[in-house]
Amino acid sequence: MSRRTPPWRHSCLFITGALALTGCTGGSTQEDAPALQQQGGALVPGPDLRITELLAPDNATPGQPVTVTAKVCNTGDQAVYSSPLLEVYLSTTPAQQVPGPGTQPPPTQQLTQGQTDVGPVYAGQCVTRSLNISVSPPSGFTGNGTYYLGASVDTQKAVAESDESNNGFVKGLMGVGIRPDLVVTKVDAPANLAPGQPFSATATVCNTGTDSSTGGSVELYLSSVNGLTLPPQSGPPPTTQFMAGGAPVGSLSAGQCRAVSFTGYAQPPPASTPGAPLYLGAIADPQRNVTELREDNNTFIQGLVGVGNGPDLVVRSVTGPASVRQGDPLAATVTVCNTGTQSSNTADVMVVLSTVPSLAAPGTMPRPMTEFPVTNFSAPPLNAGQCATRTVQGPANRPPSNPSEQPLYLGAIVDLPKSVVELREDNNTRADTLVGVGSRPDLTVVALDVPTSASPSGPITVSAKVCNVGTMRSTDVPLEVYVTNEPSLSVVAGPPPMSRMPMGMVTVPALESQECVTRLVNGYPNVPPGTPMPNPVLYVGAIVDPMASYQELREDNNVSPLSRLGLGYGPDLVVRTLTAPSSLKPGTSLWTDVKVCNEGTQPAPFSTVGLFLSTTPSATSPVQGPPPPSQMQVGTVEVSSLSPGACALYPKTVYAVPPPEASPTQPLYLVALADMNQQQLELREDNNTRVTSAISVGNGPDLVVTNVTGPASAIPGGPLTLNVKVCNEGTDPAGPSQVMGVVAVEETLSTPYLAAPSP
Repeated sequence: MSRRTPPWRHSCLFITGALALTGCTGGSTQEDAPALQQQGGALVPGPDLRITELLAPDNATPGQPVTVTAKVCNTGDQAVYSSPLLEVYLSTTPAQQVPGPGTQPPPTQQLTQGQTDVGPVYAGQCVTRSLNISVSPPSGFTGNGTYYLGASVDTQKAVAESDESNNGFVKGLMGVGIRPDLVVTKVDAPANLAPGQPFSATATVCNTGTDSSTGGSVELYLSSVNGLTLPPQSGPPPTTQFMAGGAPVGSLSAGQCRAVSFTGYAQPPPASTPGAPLYLGAIADPQRNVTELREDNNTFIQGLVGVGNGPDLVVRSVTGPASVRQGDPLAATVTVCNTGTQSSNTADVMVVLSTVPSLAAPGTMPRPMTEFPVTNFSAPPLNAGQCATRTVQGPANRPPSNPSEQPLYLGAIVDLPKSVVELREDNNTRADTLVGVGSRPDLTVVALDVPTSASPSGPITVSAKVCNVGTMRSTDVPLEVYVTNEPSLSVVAGPPPMSRMPMGMVTVPALESQECVTRLVNGYPNVPPGTPMPNPVLYVGAIVDPMASYQELREDNNVSPLSRLGLGYGPDLVVRTLTAPSSLKPGTSLWTDVKVCNEGTQPAPFSTVGLFLSTTPSATSPVQGPPPPSQMQVGTVEVSSLSPGACALYPKTVYAVPPPEASPTQPLYLVALADMNQQQLELREDNNTRVTSAISVGNGPDLVVTNVTGPASAIPGGPLTLNVKVCNEGTDPAGPSQVMGVVAVEETLSTPYLAAPSP
């Protein structure tokens, strides 16, 4: 059968996709294909393959094996039943060329890293394919450099597509060599700052490079624009930014992160507009003291902060029922907080139902047709840092622009008439809770119990709890359980994507409104085609009404949370219990109970659990190189052989030696690392770590209220008897003290109560 010949058959194809730069973490994988773009080529019937996501390490050493994961979507109207080829490239420019007869790119400019078959992709669906490559930079590599990582699908022109110009995708730069690479991934600071006053901040700095870093610093900035510039080596700094504080980072091993704390001073930059919010960010290694693989990723913007003296009212949360009938009372719980630097007066709060999650700002009149009010209430005066929670009720009516029974967003707007002068006026709305409004059922999988491991030849049993959170009785519907190599599932039209394999199905009986039922599903877990082997990364999930054939109030909540499944023959060692005291005297010992279990499918021989004290809730195995200064090994636990499903409890006392970088009173974490020396070939290697809560280090008492009980009701102004349990979780005795009883409408006591003088 002849196939259509695209008009570019005898021309060169270049990939110039938009740069999709990513940081230390990747986004979630979705199954639905992106909406079809209205391009000239897209008007032709047929399949249309495009890469929408490319995940890979930020840096690698030459020859290092790394995993590259591509998400390929078919945005056309016809399925692809063949197996198109996916190729991955490294290039010196963001324009990449698909190699072919007579179109070979120069080897000094681009080099193919690997290829894999994509397999069938149905119309409107996406598949994820991973391939292991050995990083090989183009010729001319001198030992360290940066290259663009990209990929192209259907490089052999096996599929006649409706649009042949969108098969390429360029992720962005990858560093290749043996050097560190310092980046800022997060900045924690108050939401608003008082001018000229000190404030506490924390910047998380990570070394995403391939070698350890020594020295270096991180600086905190306030900027009038959404971006930061490295300070010049000489000359005045940019007028759009002000350096608010800085601190040394210390040494970081490859892959290690550290939260650096310092004190900043709020000062608007010279070019800022008085009273306008500013962008808060940080720069890693601003003085360029560390030679890095990449110097283009040292700046980071966290977001806007207000700088001034005044209140700042925000809606912290809005919650409500899963569903409600049209016109029936709807109860909403709204939390309003003052994140500013001064107290606020009483403010009006309006609760609304909206067809969109973004609400119009206060002061917008008339209000848009996409929202409809539920009720109003007054938020009380709030001191800086104080919150108030109120539960209010009003009729649930649909907005005029949407009379159909699609789900609506429950939201709130604080200070609707703009009667309060605030440091920021752009953060007064929130609408992120979906509510079904109408007369229909709504089925959702609220819990899924999955074995942690299974053998490929044996069946497993999965327990699924399904609830009808709608407003009407449901009918019988199917529930299907899948094994997938992607961390997400979705309801799709037509056949399921190749990334998932059905494991079993049961029928969920008719359920009354708010009724739940638990069903057991038995089946054999099979590995989806294209899953990297051995030790496949697999997930188990369930979908109720998987074909979306039953009309519900909401169709977006039919998928269960996913659980990891270790599939194969081997042990799987996990630390199920790890205890530690709440506080610790410097230079003393601590006791701990360590419970180790084998959750695999075969016996585990003798192994070793490493015990570490760390300034972070993580630890690095000794086989991965020299230990970072953030951790100190304080002991080991020798674990006997364990049969599948068996556990053993080991009491242990260790001497508490703080890590080299720990300050004298810095809280520490006790970390246990199963199979510390990585001598066992396990089904899963991602679940070997167990961490305790932070342990206070120092000399002194620590009084904690652990329980408060009292009557369910009381007469206003009458006597009230409370039973209060107070514990000393410190390291020294506590003298006499007082406890203040408080009656409040909020479940959590705010700062004004805690700061009140003793009676």
